[in-house]
Amino acid sequence: MGSTTLRADLANLIKAMPAGLKVHVVGRTTALSTSVYNSLKALPNVASIERISGADRYGTAAAVATKMKSVLGAAFPKTVFIANGNLTSQQWDALTAATVSAKLHYPVLLVTDTSVPAVTSSVLSSLGLSTRYIVGNTTAVSNSVRITLGVSTANQISGANRAATAVAFANKAKSSGWLSTSSVGFANAFSDAFTARPFMRKLGGPLLWVDATSIPTSTSSFLTGNKANIHDGYAFGGTGVLSNTVMTSLFNLIK
Repeated sequence: MGSTTLRADLANLIKAMPAGLKVHVVGRTTALSTSVYNSLKALPNVASIERISGADRYGTAAAVATKMKSVLGAAFPKTVFIANGNLTSQQWDALTAATVSAKLHYPVLLVTDTSVPAVTSSVLSSLGLSTRYIVGNTTAVSNSVRITLGVSTANQISGANRAATAVAFANKAKSSGWLSTSSVGFANAFSDAFTARPFMRKLGGPLLWVDATSIPTSTSSFLTGNKANIHDGYAFGGTGVLSNTVMTSLFNLIK
């Protein structure tokens, strides 16, 4: 789906779903236009549609967390993941946390590498999100931001790069009982990882990062160390972003 046009293949997919569909659009009109919203609303099997958004990505993340609270009520958890929202090279960390977020309803909120946006600070307080984890290294979320958020160094889940941070998160998720390692997902492109999230949530396994033509050492070491527990793996993306060579190497690591 583009920001201004509803793709025909997506429209056909939604049409194939059961009647009475509830659609939630996440993002303001600059991210997903009123035209797309109205096209979705007009589909015959869409019973309702709602836009969840803020003034920017930080506000939208806060709005999603607030919506989660309104739906879950007293069952809404006090745990939150906090990740970088402004450095392109560091935004992978929010997706790393997304599988647990989807499974356990822990919201993901965004900060910059050097500051805590007012909307993020406000929603942390208003929703009572007292158990806080940072996902990302000190380049992504600096020590000054960590201290402002009241997060201990032990609760900053990180590695030297996106792949190592994902491995650190998978290890933490396993030890905390958030996820298992019976199923593992792999991605390289941001969009593929985003669409993989609900599938990996259903399987209850982590999403790890690979490169187009190679497997990072941290990822391969994790697979080797957990080989006895891994039953299956899923690679998301075409050969342009995840080569057959990588696929073969992944298979050999988990078979």
